Amino acid sequence: MTSLRHPPARLREIIFSARKIVLLTHKNPDGDALGSALGLYNFLLQKKKHPVVIVPDAYPHYFRFLPGREKMLVADKHTEVALKKVREADLLFCLDFNRTDRLGCLEAAFLERTAPALLLDHHPDPDTALWLDCLHDTSASSTSELVALFLHHVFPKDPPGADAATCLYTGMFMDTGGFMFNFTENTFRHCARMLAAGARADIFVEAVFQSNTEDRMRLMGYCLYEKLRVLPDLGLAYISLTQEEMKRFNFRKGDSESFVNLALSIGGIRMAVLISEQEDGITRLSFRSKGSLPVNDLAAQYFNGGGHRNASGGQIQGNAAQAEALLVETVTRWITPFKNMA
Repeated sequence: MTSLRHPPARLREIIFSARKIVLLTHKNPDGDALGSALGLYNFLLQKKKHPVVIVPDAYPHYFRFLPGREKMLVADKHTEVALKKVREADLLFCLDFNRTDRLGCLEAAFLERTAPALLLDHHPDPDTALWLDCLHDTSASSTSELVALFLHHVFPKDPPGADAATCLYTGMFMDTGGFMFNFTENTFRHCARMLAAGARADIFVEAVFQSNTEDRMRLMGYCLYEKLRVLPDLGLAYISLTQEEMKRFNFRKGDSESFVNLALSIGGIRMAVLISEQEDGITRLSFRSKGSLPVNDLAAQYFNGGGHRNASGGQIQGNAAQAEALLVETVTRWITPFKNMA
């Protein structure tokens, strides 16, 4: 864990003296990226600040319920405005990423900035030299948990309002797969604090789990019946989707969320992968595992990625078929030392 170097009073001074605060998170933002950024955004509104949340690109449609989402700036749609905001900021918060290349089109502007930046993140091995201060803990369930900890540390007398609490609760829930992995007792303490502060878990559950489109339901059935591959000797299950297949089911960003967890739920399977072909010639892979199997190691070694031990991502230059072949080939070799591990 990397703890904050500045005392709470100094951090409050830094925040209150800033006129233009920008909150940044990573490209392809997920529930934790959005929850942590919007949780901090809504808290800063409580403190009479006027921050701006900038995401590099689009986010899943079912997170539209998050308070403050309508005020977010999507950089690949409003690039010049977003770059100007980053360059003119006098304080930046970096949330849920450990490498600046995860900022996508915002990376160059961020690296050229003159303003100080604070990092709140739980991914391994951040370059802490890039930030004025850093709260980093790989044992934390999520960056949303670290934002909750940061606010409790810096503003101990000011609990988050219902909007901030709803966002932070959402981030903690989503990055633990619904409290299935990556959580500790501290996660539940922070969740309890968010619920006590008015987090709307009912809205969250309805928006994320009870608002499926017909297209998404048919895509899920197609994936499970036609596209699921199970290799019991390797303890591997995977689903591979091409661009053509996505278009057939009117795919929207986020429609394949949780499909990889369905593959992982098969008895005897220790690793599951979702392979998703993109329009730009890249194919992304989403890795999940059980127990001590470190899929972040696999993602880093062979798929230009990384992440957490049980939840990681990667990509290759190529199509879904090429990614599928590479996955099977590499797992066959890579899995051997882990076959007898729990």
